Amino acid sequence: KGKKLEIVCTVSLPGGEGIALAKSLAKSKVPVMLVADLQAFSWLMRCKVFLVGADAWCEDGLVHKVGTKHLAVAAKQLGVPVWSVGTSEKRLPLGWNERMKGDAPLVPRLPIAQDRTLYDLTEWSLVTGIIDENGVHRLESGHV
Repeated sequence: KGKKLEIVCTVSLPGGEGIALAKSLAKSKVPVMLVADLQAFSWLMRCKVFLVGADAWCEDGLVHKVGTKHLAVAAKQLGVPVWSVGTSEKRLPLGWNERMKGDAPLVPRLPIAQDRTLYDLTEWSLVTGIIDENGVHRLESGHV
């Protein structure tokens, strides 16, 4: 209460989930700025907290879109806490493996090699905590 809430929301390619989130926030009268994914780095130093979704939470850390880990590293260096938001069904009882990288859409008719990695792993040591339907869970020993 009494705090001014402003949201900087990335587009979140390739799926563009951030666009729907920004529209929903704007419709609810929450001040929101939609930015390109890589612009997140320039906005990070102005943030009080870095909230990120979760495609999964595994034993080794947060599984989310490529680039999440690098943003979390930058946030830690800037002293910005990193919180992951999702539902408890995102918890996986296994460790990170190469199959979790997924595949981003192929750029058609391009006769060169493409790295289509979709997800990366952000180790728990970079995450302050998680928020799910059961509450706020601060990480104590570097894992969920």
